[in-house]
Amino acid sequence: MFMDGLVRELGSERLAVLLAFASHMDETGSCYPKQEQIADMLGISRTTATSE
Repeated sequence: MFMDGLVRELGSERLAVLLAFASHMDETGSCYPKQEQIADMLGISRTTATSE
């Protein structure tokens, strides 16, 4: 079970956003990607990236 059902609870769209954020993290765990960067990475609109 991956993180006790976390993936199921998040859903695929939110998981994708979470992974996009994780790909921007530095060695301290901080990340500050712009909404446009997340949207471009995932091929979604900025509005969708913001709502997820």
